Amino acid sequence: MASEVKNDSFNLMISDKTARVRTFYMSLIRLLKKINQLKAKDPSKKYLKIFVDSGGCSGFQYNFKMVDELTENERIFEKEGAEIIVDETTLEYINGSTIDFKSEMIKQGFEVVANPNAEVGCSCGTSFSPKEK
Repeated sequence: MASEVKNDSFNLMISDKTARVRTFYMSLIRLLKKINQLKAKDPSKKYLKIFVDSGGCSGFQYNFKMVDELTENERIFEKEGAEIIVDETTLEYINGSTIDFKSEMIKQGFEVVANPNAEVGCSCGTSFSPKEK
């Protein structure tokens, strides 16, 4: 199956399995709701920026931040008023992943789950080691 990214969806996961799509849909609802809540709280912060940086226990870590503007090489993914921006380098690391917002008893936050580009992931879900290409 060819890998492609659609600008009209946060679904960066390419899959023909209905169960995974349904799971993603539930994730999408939580994700959209949280992004729109954060935008309402501070209207100057329009975008959820996802970026990968070195660090964490597995070598690279996922980072999430609400920002007010785009930089030159970032792409926008928009759905129902919620906008995510990702730079081209980060997109290589997270393409095919599902982005979610989880709220648990001890923590809450955005996270990348089911990343097909990760060889190993940290148990806390914030860092990963990429597969060699």
